[in-house]
This record gives sequence, structure tokens and C-alpha cells, in this order.
Amino acid sequence: MFNDADIEMAQLTAAGNAAARGSRRMRRLRADGRLAEAAAACHHGAGYGTDGSAAVDIKDPRAGQRGHRCSECGSWWRGSVNFWELRETAPDVPCELEPR
Repeated sequence: MFNDADIEMAQLTAAGNAAARGSRRMRRLRADGRLAEAAAACHHGAGYGTDGSAAVDIKDPRAGQRGHRCSECGSWWRGSVNFWELRETAPDVPCELEPR
């Protein structure tokens, strides 16, 4: 019989596999020039505010502007919002930068 740890591990594995599939799909769509679709496929798992020091340090072209950048697909959202909420919002500029 499964216990709670086994169930949780199965859920985490499934979530990781889904994110990996989305990342591979994002890269294929991006290579085909289908940027809006590529951004929609991305899980936006990491990113940074473009109005902070991270953007300055890596020479982001939007450094100093109030917004958020996805490190996975390079999309950009204007304004200051919770990065978690960006997963449900289409970016203002999809796949603007190459993924790092």
C-alpha cells in the first residue's frame, strides 16, 4: 500500500515531467518562430524583476523598466505583479530573449 510520501513523490515526479515536456515544446515552437505559442507552453519556473539588480548584472535590455522576465523562455511582462501569477498571463513581449 502506498503511504503519503509515495503519493507526494509521484505527484512531484508528474509535475516535473510536465514542466520538462513544456520546456521541450517551448523550444521547438520558439525555433519555428511561433513565439506566442512558445511562451504559452513555458512553465515560467524562474525569473527576475527587470527593475532590480539582476537585470542590470546580466545586461537585460529592459533593465530599469518595471516588469518581470522569465529565465526559461525570455518573455517579458510589464508592471509589478507576483511572478507566480504570470503563469496564467500572456506576456507583453513573448520570447524576447534567448533562454539562458
